[in-house]
Amino acid sequence: MFYIQHGYGKSTKIDDVIARGEVHGVILSPGHEDAATLESTAAAYAGAGLDVLVDPQAYIYSTRPKGTLRFHSRNGVDLSKMSWAGSATSVLADISKVEELGLRLGLSAKLIAPSPYHASFGDYWMPTALQYARTAASEWHSRDVLATIAISQDALADWAVVEEWLDAATTLDVFGFYLVVSRSDTSYPPVAWNPRLLANLLRVIHTLSVVNGFEVIWGYSDIDGLLGLAAGANGMAAGWSYSLRQFSIDRYNTERGGGAQPIPRIFASEFLSAMRTTEIADILELAPTNEFESLTSAMPDSVTSVSNPDAQVRHLVGLSLLATSIADLPRPERFSAVRTGVESAMDRFSRLAKLNISVDGRYVARLRSYSEALSIFEREVAR
Repeated sequence: MFYIQHGYGKSTKIDDVIARGEVHGVILSPGHEDAATLESTAAAYAGAGLDVLVDPQAYIYSTRPKGTLRFHSRNGVDLSKMSWAGSATSVLADISKVEELGLRLGLSAKLIAPSPYHASFGDYWMPTALQYARTAASEWHSRDVLATIAISQDALADWAVVEEWLDAATTLDVFGFYLVVSRSDTSYPPVAWNPRLLANLLRVIHTLSVVNGFEVIWGYSDIDGLLGLAAGANGMAAGWSYSLRQFSIDRYNTERGGGAQPIPRIFASEFLSAMRTTEIADILELAPTNEFESLTSAMPDSVTSVSNPDAQVRHLVGLSLLATSIADLPRPERFSAVRTGVESAMDRFSRLAKLNISVDGRYVARLRSYSEALSIFEREVAR
């Protein structure tokens, strides 16, 4: 299932992707729209039959310095008094704020519980996170509760520690988990995963979803989310801007300049990569006409003239179609489909190299890390 990760600058992008792609739901950000606009956004997509969730984004308040988002206060979910030493009363107050927001937005079926951010699975915030999830499950008994897991990628390094956390997490009386993983490098396309960290993340998803039967949605996962689906995730999410495709806790508490205009990129499904429109144009021009037929059929005639907003929509449309085709497969077949896709994409990049067509080397590096992570995951899960 494919979710659109909502944030600043939505314009008509969500509507355009829904019209052309395969979208299961939308994950709303109460920090990026004022109360009235967020209400109308939620009503529009719930009315269209989509699964509408709201991410409380409480994890930004457990960082040092504490993070900020512009519209949290106006939406009633300023949780800045969150503390690892908070009382049961303060936890209940925060849970009530999130429930009130859900009621105001008309989200009666499913709510995401707030949670702090974790630099590791053994940090002092972890008992607090479990307390938030348990309190939400107790208070929101008429709804399906998704507990939040907001962690650093480095928290995944030691499987023994991760497994100990899983022993506690799987005792929660919740419907599922909403997972966000902070990457240490925020460049786009993202740098390659450490295969061990990614393999352990896939094992977390598999343990929660396949072994224990929880629903798992991997937020801000973009193309990486396809591997999550292969491991058993029920949903993955991505947004139009690069910051909505890759989660980084630093972007909430670091001053950032305006930066340069983003380079237009489109998801090229047969390469499993978000490639520059100029790179795609070179492939279409320099490769034999029958070499990459599916790429040719998916792109406009003048790909270099595609605007950045159009490229963002095309990215999400292409990714949503592929994600849905994978999610529709029986779980045992998903893994094979994704592995085959990774291997085929690597082979296509090899063919480009033989044709002397130059593209960003990060694409192949990421695919190699995918391949190694899938191998580690398959080997260790089968034990």
